[in-house]
Amino acid sequence: MPQDRLLYQDLQGLAHGHLIDWTHHRYLRTIGGHKQLREVEVTAAGELTSWEGFTEKAESLGVADASLWACLIRDVTTQETAAEPPRALVSTRRFADGFAALQAFRPRWHIEDDTYRELKEGWGLEKQRWGRDVAAALGRITLTCLAFNTAQVYRLQAGERLASVAIRRLRRQRQRELGSAPAVLYVAGCYGVFSLEELLDVLGSAPRESLLPAVGKPSFPDPPT
Repeated sequence: MPQDRLLYQDLQGLAHGHLIDWTHHRYLRTIGGHKQLREVEVTAAGELTSWEGFTEKAESLGVADASLWACLIRDVTTQETAAEPPRALVSTRRFADGFAALQAFRPRWHIEDDTYRELKEGWGLEKQRWGRDVAAALGRITLTCLAFNTAQVYRLQAGERLASVAIRRLRRQRQRELGSAPAVLYVAGCYGVFSLEELLDVLGSAPRESLLPAVGKPSFPDPPT
């Protein structure tokens, strides 16, 4: 949650006024195969309503007393991190304490920091420069996500080995299965690469001609089974 939100400021006010208590915790995290011991201080509060967009939307859906649960997380592993403003997590779910929320959010932390933020700031996913047409927006988002995922793959060690193959050689290796003009389908969060013949079969219209390379005939008339 950004620091300029009223909900964040309310949570900070509760902590500064000693109306909610900080607790100290240690945990072990692994980054790039290296283990790191981290120390954090956390505090939390529930029944928060200083988010008008949330409460108004909840009321329009028939929930008159909707509230939020939030916590502050202060990294005190080093003096430098301890001097930084605490991070805040907000949720419609109530956790036992702030540390329990931290552990629950940790598996998706890299998605928020590395993936979602990079898509917004680096790839301009939310700028919507494609107009108001829904189909155009869906197509633009799909292509952006495909390009982003491709870039991420090439940043991995396996991707670096794949990049050394070169695109023309890679295309020759895959042309036998997919043909010279494969189609990329993106549906319900999943994507696949298919030959046009496969795509037409799925759509119920068998192709009259094929772009796939012809399979060579055996050199003898009765091949073994």
